[in-house]
Amino acid sequence: MLTVYKWGRLINENWFCAVLLAHLSCKRCTNFTHNIRYLQRVVAMDEKTEVESLPELPSDVCQEKEFNLPIEMISYILDFVDGKTLAKCRQVCKDWRTLIDSTLPSGWNRWFEVCINEIPEEQIYDFIGHHMPKYWMDSAKRLDYLYIFQRWTQWQHFLKRTKYVKHLATMSADIVSIKTSGEWLFIGMRNGQLNAYSFAKEKVFTLMVLGPIQSMYLRCTTEPDFISFSALENVGHDELVLDMSVRMAVRFNLHTNVVTLLNKLRPQYVQYIAFEDHEVTADFTNFTSKFTSTFMDGTASKEYPAIYHLLTVWNGYIMMKDDADKVLVVDKYFNEVKHPFSKMHLPGGELLMRIFIGIDAIISFTYALNSHHPLEVNVLGEEKNYSCDIFPNVCCGFYYANHLFLGTDISLIAVFYIKQLKDLFHLDKMEPHRKQTIYLPEIRDPIVSIDISEAKEKMSIIVASLYDIFEISFSPCQNV
Repeated sequence: MLTVYKWGRLINENWFCAVLLAHLSCKRCTNFTHNIRYLQRVVAMDEKTEVESLPELPSDVCQEKEFNLPIEMISYILDFVDGKTLAKCRQVCKDWRTLIDSTLPSGWNRWFEVCINEIPEEQIYDFIGHHMPKYWMDSAKRLDYLYIFQRWTQWQHFLKRTKYVKHLATMSADIVSIKTSGEWLFIGMRNGQLNAYSFAKEKVFTLMVLGPIQSMYLRCTTEPDFISFSALENVGHDELVLDMSVRMAVRFNLHTNVVTLLNKLRPQYVQYIAFEDHEVTADFTNFTSKFTSTFMDGTASKEYPAIYHLLTVWNGYIMMKDDADKVLVVDKYFNEVKHPFSKMHLPGGELLMRIFIGIDAIISFTYALNSHHPLEVNVLGEEKNYSCDIFPNVCCGFYYANHLFLGTDISLIAVFYIKQLKDLFHLDKMEPHRKQTIYLPEIRDPIVSIDISEAKEKMSIIVASLYDIFEISFSPCQNV
């Protein structure tokens, strides 16, 4: 029998040896014909094979919950294994699946450790935010970290998957923005109508009609009266905050359908931006700005003797700029933070739109129909402009799980896989396997909004043109 040291060396070399360990450690896994054939099938695959695509071991190979090695020793060896190797071992048999999914002596789930150590921080926020938007209200142990890890591995192969485009609905007025939550897609329209599309019923419902909508975002709340009753089943968030073009904000309760008007009778303008459990309110009046930062463990506020506009809120940081377009970065307590963007000049404009990747990268473009404007990228203070010849007119953008989606005015979506932020400077020279173009059929309208959906446990991209909404779904897991 191999020593713990030799097992450790084997298992650290590659996942092939880890699978071999799994087979030889089960007392019933002594049929070497089964073992060799199975391992040959595994080795024949490309090393980039997705976690879910490993062929299952025949059911008669492992049936008893007995191992040649002590459970403690196997568990110790598994502590040195990466997530991909664990996923391969987990598919050997039910005994190994139970062992790997069991809670560690430290009290943490093994997959929690894998996600924290292997998935970039900003991607964890992306996956958790769609999987369980209210996770920060509950214990971290209640999250399905295996599900998150599987989603991450699937997104590493997104560009290689076959795409299927499905038309969901046609609206009667211009679409401004779309947001997904659970089994629902919320559609904000320029005529002031707020609609909801049910993925389960494949039907559009009108929620309210008020005033022209400029933008909107979803938020969660800890208020208990939201939990007892829900008008919309299987919705992941609690409220939808809408910024109206008449300088008014509206909160729409997704559980009770109650509409709350904010700042209707006052002359000043209130702006809201939220990130998970952190929401920031900016109240502008008499050439001053009063900011309120609300988070799970407290609140903070500060008044500035100038008008500062919110740009983005991310992971405890707030980015804003004044009327002179000078950027200021602060933490959630409004303490100024040293950052490459601090004091930087960031010009604005009525049609200027931006994609913020955390607080480290800004992608700017001008949304103007039938005209072309360059795409501008700024990463930690370093800038690059792309000529109009390289990119068609960009109308909207979305960043998720290291993928940049750019919607254009000619009904196509350009997708780029961004390994690191510096890749944003090389979009025009990106390798073919790291970029893709998705065309939407039978429409000629510009694409105005993009979001990600996980309704029915299925990942898909939701795309809105001026009047139509499409779903771009992925093929099942493949050997790629």
